[in-house]
Formats: sequence, structure tokens, C-alpha cells
Amino acid sequence: MAGKNCGNMKRDYSNATACFENGILYNVFPRNHSISLYDDRDVAYNAKILVSDGKRYNLWKKDDIFSIPIPRFSDSQETTFSLDYILRMIASSFRNNHENYLSICILLQATKLMPHSNIFWKEEDYLRIVEWLYKDGQISDGDALREYIKTDKLIQSKTQMPAISRTADDCNYYEQGAEIRQKRLSDYNRYLDRLWEYHLCCLKIPHLMPKSYTAYCRSKWENAESFQKIVAAAKREGISIKSGI
Repeated sequence: MAGKNCGNMKRDYSNATACFENGILYNVFPRNHSISLYDDRDVAYNAKILVSDGKRYNLWKKDDIFSIPIPRFSDSQETTFSLDYILRMIASSFRNNHENYLSICILLQATKLMPHSNIFWKEEDYLRIVEWLYKDGQISDGDALREYIKTDKLIQSKTQMPAISRTADDCNYYEQGAEIRQKRLSDYNRYLDRLWEYHLCCLKIPHLMPKSYTAYCRSKWENAESFQKIVAAAKREGISIKSGI
């Protein structure tokens, strides 16, 4: 086992390729044939080239990313091998390597695929693109997508589908009850509200803002004098900061 881990640490993902048919991963390159495709899936999660139903897409190119079509997802779809899931993982890989613009492009394309997938995606999963846009200071784009996700009939119907036809994990999620599910979504939306406040204020009144989001939340929680100054200055800029955390 230790040997496998060492081998994975040395792997070069610069030309990593993930191959899909009907939205399901069936091969990766470079391939370690001494382990299963499942154990070799990190290659897909770090892919720079994607092949979907025989067509090649370069994930360093925006036009290629946005050209990835919605596949006819297989009925035997597995989450960890699914194109929408793997695109989300690839987006995180790009972001971890500070390729924020491309990470947004990839996650946006994944988000477009998700409602057509057989995977159960929660509304919070769709909203990750909003979180990233806020963190990158793209407030208006984040606002537009947040509203779209909240009002799109297909997305909303898929996030609220009953547990019948879902996996065991999905059923467990639904068994927790609508009240708990709604609380999780409400908590996440409050988190997005705080991100919106912080990053918009960083753009409008940077001289008053703490250096980190965490420090901002702490001053807000304590209702510190520095936070009260932020609230007053934000109001002059037309920014309404909600009370409480």
C-alpha cells in the first residue's frame, strides 16, 4: 500500500486525460494498470484533457470547456465516475493550483450538466459556483447565478425530487426531514450573504476591511467598533449588511 501511495505522489498530471462514454469514466491516461480504475481516479480528477464520446477537449481553453456537451448519462451512472462529478473535482484541482479563472469556467460547465445527471445534487452543490465567484470578487456574476439557481425550474425540481429512485445515501438525506434540509440550505445561504458582504465591501471600502474573511466574521460577531464603522461606510455605498452571523 505504501508503494502505491509513493507512486501516486510522483505522478505527472500535466497531460492527464480522462475518457468518458455516455457521461461515465471508462479510462484515464497515464494509466496504472496495477490498480483498478477506481483507485486510479486521481488522474481523472487532475485531468487537463477530457475525451467525451470520442471528442477531445482541452481544459486549458475556455472555448473547449464551454463546448463540452451534455451527455446521455448512463442509467448505471456512478457518482465517482460521472462526468459532472469529475468536472467538479477538476475545477477544484485547477483552483488549488491558483488557476481561478479556468476553475470557474470548468465548475460553471459542470453546473450546466448537473440537472441532466442521475446524481442527486443538493441546491448547496449548485451554489458552489456562487461561492467561488464571490470569493474572486465577481459579485454581479455571482448574484446573477444565485438568482438563476434559485428560480430555474429544472434545477429546483431535481433538488426537491422524492427519495424513490434515489441511492441509499440520498434516501438517508431525505429521511432527515425537510426541516433539517432547509436549515442546511439556510445556513449555506447565510454563509453566502457574509461572503457577499465581505468581498463587496473589500471592493468598495478596502481601507476599512479586515485582511481576512475570518477576521470580518469575528468583528461582526462581536459587533466591534471597527465593524460598526464598516456598516456605516457600507450604507453610504448602498450596501446593506445583515445583522447577526
